Amino acid sequence: AATPPTPAALPGKSGGKPYTLPSRAQSNVQVHFSPQVTVQGSGANAAKDINNVLSLSKRELERMINDVMAQQRRREYA
Repeated sequence: AATPPTPAALPGKSGGKPYTLPSRAQSNVQVHFSPQVTVQGSGANAAKDINNVLSLSKRELERMINDVMAQQRRREYA
């Protein structure tokens, strides 16, 4: 019997291994979160704003990964 996958946790700012999504096939799906930010001009709160946006992006990515994993778990029992 297959072990159900556990929810993915996003690595902290220090980086980490890529996200690996267990699949029903022999291979795994890997998701690399590596945003690139280009700032033009100057802004007093640019660094703070960028960090806020990146944090939101990581949370959205985590939600999408967990949704996919939940769908896979549901399909395993079908």
